[in-house]
Amino acid sequence: MLEGQTINDPSTKSAGNISAYLHIPFCEHICYYCDFNKVFLEGQPVDEYIEALLKEIELTLFHQPVSEAETIYIGGGTPTSLSASQLDRLLSGVHELLPTHTTKEFTVEANPGDLSEDKMLVLKNHQVNRLSMGVQTFDNRLLKKLVASILLKMFIQPSNC
Repeated sequence: MLEGQTINDPSTKSAGNISAYLHIPFCEHICYYCDFNKVFLEGQPVDEYIEALLKEIELTLFHQPVSEAETIYIGGGTPTSLSASQLDRLLSGVHELLPTHTTKEFTVEANPGDLSEDKMLVLKNHQVNRLSMGVQTFDNRLLKKLVASILLKMFIQPSNC
């Protein structure tokens, strides 16, 4: 790249149109039925992960520039388990690195219980136009079993008695 050019500069040679999936492996709660790569959020180097993910995007695009990113999907884990400031940093970096002016669908997976007003404003300010909500079932009987199982695991911990 020439000095002064950015990765998403239209004057750089481009490989064309892409769709991007970005994985955020952090969760507030680990659900027994989930087979995706995930870790419990507490105590994890979340800020460092976000910076490393953005650096990986930057390095990849340096070697394989693109002119369009038709879809961007941020999944996990639970991306909305990030704080509002972490979510803002992630989405700001995505806009800095990817040609989001060409993006038609910008999705973030969300747990309804994690969506604060601050986080919703961050998503809106970064032109996220689709939320993929983590609804596991609409069957109240099954939902009660899932919630009871999750709550039980949250509150029963080994004691040192």
